[in-house]
Amino acid sequence: MASRYSLESRKEKRALLEALERTSVGHAATLRRLHETLCFLQAHPDDAEVLALVDRALEAIPARVTRLGPGARRRLHDSGIASTTLDYPFGLPMARWLASRFPADADVAWRRFHDEDRLDETLSLLATTAEGDAFSEGGMGWREWLRVAKGGRRLTDLQLLLEVFGRTGLPTEARDWLFESLGLPIQWRPRGPGASRTLAR
Repeated sequence: MASRYSLESRKEKRALLEALERTSVGHAATLRRLHETLCFLQAHPDDAEVLALVDRALEAIPARVTRLGPGARRRLHDSGIASTTLDYPFGLPMARWLASRFPADADVAWRRFHDEDRLDETLSLLATTAEGDAFSEGGMGWREWLRVAKGGRRLTDLQLLLEVFGRTGLPTEARDWLFESLGLPIQWRPRGPGASRTLAR
């Protein structure tokens, strides 16, 4: 019905969209299909009234996601739907953009990172002399080093790592390659306008 544009279809869409506001969705697959249908209708609305109903339905999607159980929410991972999560080993420019635009919603997904030796080596290479001594002589691992390096500042691990990479004297290409070679999985929770497909207009 979403792709039909007769007068009768328009009436049916309005009725269904109005009924949707009073209907709960408890399954991830159903919510995903609903989301995709709403995105299609937003891009190709029948009229202003249908568009207004669609916009309202999309604005309700984050609350619908929140009401799902943890298992159902996990099945929406990497969907791009508002209030779900996605992670990817983004390069340095994209990581910077995420950290600057969405500082509370982007961080390193450490549970999916396994190359700890490489991270130790990279941080010891980029650290200042005093910081490097903590690695080589103090036996400080990267987790403890990140905590200490924040110095009480309210930074995410991603923000701190970007700060460390930003202060290096390496050429841009070398610095970007070094960051990308770590393969850090960066988790992002797209929520507000300009972040998710749900609220992109």
